[in-house]
Amino acid sequence: MRVLAAEPYATTSHRLFVEGLASHSRHEVRTLFLPARTWKWRMRTASLEVARALVDEGPWDLLFASDYLNLAETLAVLPRELRAIPSVVYFHENQLTYPLRKGESRDVHFALVHVHAILAAQRALFNSHYHREAFLKAADELLAKAPDFDLAATSALLREKSGVLPVGVDVPAGAPCPACDAPVILWPHRWEYDKAPERFLEALVELDRRGASFRLRLLGQRFRERPPALAEIEQRFADRLVASDFLDRAGYVEALRSSDVVVSTARHEFFGLATLEAIRSGALPVLPDDLAYPELVPGELREAFLYRDGVADALERGLDIVRSGARMADRAALIRSTDRFTWNELAPRFDDILETAAE
Repeated sequence: MRVLAAEPYATTSHRLFVEGLASHSRHEVRTLFLPARTWKWRMRTASLEVARALVDEGPWDLLFASDYLNLAETLAVLPRELRAIPSVVYFHENQLTYPLRKGESRDVHFALVHVHAILAAQRALFNSHYHREAFLKAADELLAKAPDFDLAATSALLREKSGVLPVGVDVPAGAPCPACDAPVILWPHRWEYDKAPERFLEALVELDRRGASFRLRLLGQRFRERPPALAEIEQRFADRLVASDFLDRAGYVEALRSSDVVVSTARHEFFGLATLEAIRSGALPVLPDDLAYPELVPGELREAFLYRDGVADALERGLDIVRSGARMADRAALIRSTDRFTWNELAPRFDDILETAAE
């Protein structure tokens, strides 16, 4: 089967996902990437470039696209004989429940792009159960506002056509980090408002006040607008910085293996690929018991590694575990549990869904 995998907004994680699928699939998967810039323009115009590829580089058996493609629009602009091409849409994010910046208002037109994409596709996949349920609940509420007619049947169809299949990882399994006096705290997330770097700063300041011993590795993608918290962390904790940079893939994977604790303070997380890769590499997780994070940790280990109280308290507990070398069996079990996210496990499941959609 010949598949066009289109990613109109090719961030590092989105590109890795598509490349992973292409390299592990039993099908012939060709990729189309567009730069991760001007997302609103991408959602309104990427359909034209994807339609061109479907026409000029075909024939294709199926289109696999991310949520950044206006799928219904793409199918509509194709020549009549190609409009019936089967499709699967994959949701890394969505514009219906993605958190807004202060002062922003939600443009429901982009949310409705997602609704129409699911309706146009043979199948829709979300990267986590949390993401799917949050989207469907918000879609129900949005469609209920439509004047003059009842869209309850549409809401039911969205649920019927959607499922969950997580992102695959290709990072080799590591081992629990050994005991050390000054553990390295890893921040691997995008430096943006939805990851709440100011909460991370507050926790570090509190740990420093308590006299905690730690070092810092600040990774994650950076943008033109640097959050003030990043600049303050780099200045205030300069003597504790092991690294503060955005690395290439090989350097990034190596940095994961030499980090001891991975922390999140996020307000929003639909999946958590960077966190998953760090856990698989051996870092002890300090994560909120919220959002998609519980899906990364087996139920019997969530009490040990997910927090409901303050970030500083949770980080201090994590640092103490690393310093003492405690809970090694639980930490090894946590690493083994990430095998379910490897491409060897997930690629056959993706392939089965693609084949069913193409029938």
